[in-house]
Amino acid sequence: MAYVAHDETAFAPPAEDEEMELYHPKTFIGKYIWSQDAKVIAIQYAVTAIAVIEYWTAMTLASWLQMYFPTNVFG
Repeated sequence: MAYVAHDETAFAPPAEDEEMELYHPKTFIGKYIWSQDAKVIAIQYAVTAIAVIEYWTAMTLASWLQMYFPTNVFG
């Protein structure tokens, strides 16, 4: 059996494809809504938490105002 170097064998060369940007979205929705980046997810979590706290505070203040200034709706 004769020794044949790897480079001398017949093989298919690797396919050369153009580089594709798979992880760099350029739109707002692609970057901030559908992101899988941990830093962006942390920002989403913080914004959601702040929005929920503000909603909860507004509803609490509305209920307090209703208790302190009741109105007789049914006459």
